[in-house]
Amino acid sequence: MNRKNTATHVALMLLLAVFTTTPAYANDPEHRKHDSHEHGVAQLNIAWEGNTLHLELESPAMNIIGFEHMPGNSEQRAAVEHAVAELEKGSALFTFSADASCRLVEARVESALMDKGHQEHEAGDADSHADFDVSYRFICGQPDLLDRLAVGLFRLFPGD
Repeated sequence: MNRKNTATHVALMLLLAVFTTTPAYANDPEHRKHDSHEHGVAQLNIAWEGNTLHLELESPAMNIIGFEHMPGNSEQRAAVEHAVAELEKGSALFTFSADASCRLVEARVESALMDKGHQEHEAGDADSHADFDVSYRFICGQPDLLDRLAVGLFRLFPGD
């Protein structure tokens, strides 16, 4: 399988995985939609350049930790810290064809919820809509052999 066909195949498999495993609460009327911010929905972008595979995850914080306001207590701060630690484990969240020899070389997690300077001021703000934006960079030794990508996000963050 050539590189272009492999990239297309991986992208189609990923789209199928994302659309068939959307958490049940996506249709819950208590969860509201604001522009492109929709609870129960996340976006995973994939770009492939040479032997480098870039993945970008964009998700409302509600999907990951169950709230979107600045953490107002130690339990909520711990939830944010735990989510960040888990999201940084890209090799555990994404599994590739073993023969492709892909390895994580960079994971970057960003969220306004990680901004400790504003926690006291904005804690409990019902109008806030924080997200998690995560980028991953994998290097694949044999990118032409990449024909499978398993996404483990729903196992770690079931959204229930």
